[in-house]
Amino acid sequence: MSNRKTKISILFIVLIFAFLSILLVKDTFFCVDKKMEISYYDFTVDFTTTTLKVGMAFNLEEINETLKNHSPANEKRAYEIYSYEDFIVEAVFSNKTGEYIIGSLTLISPKYTTHRGIKIGDTVADVFEKYGEKEQDEDGTISYLYDRKHIYFRIDNNGIVTGISLDML
Repeated sequence: MSNRKTKISILFIVLIFAFLSILLVKDTFFCVDKKMEISYYDFTVDFTTTTLKVGMAFNLEEINETLKNHSPANEKRAYEIYSYEDFIVEAVFSNKTGEYIIGSLTLISPKYTTHRGIKIGDTVADVFEKYGEKEQDEDGTISYLYDRKHIYFRIDNNGIVTGISLDML
């Protein structure tokens, strides 16, 4: 009887090892390409002295001091649009927190890149390499969705990125 329990224990250990090995091999060899998954970090843009994230609290005075190049602020409204030389920030006022949060970041020059390094002037092939292949919409955009947020790449007829927008839905 003891010999049978030993064989069952060994078989159980072998099965557990086989299961764990399959999980490891699956991640390595069966198209689980983690670099293509859209994540929270894909909705950030690193500027020289700060990082802006879609959905983060937006302290206008701090951003203006950091970036120096801004449109004049108005009284608190439902949303504000701030145009900078190389990008546009749309801030939405949150009644819940009493702060503005970033609802959209739009890159309008090649000076800044997405978290994965895509900038204005890159090719659609560059976008596919970094984010995975997707069908282009009728209006020339390619979009990726993550947790009620979108990344939009506007692509011209020559396959060149002409606009990038990171938005909350």
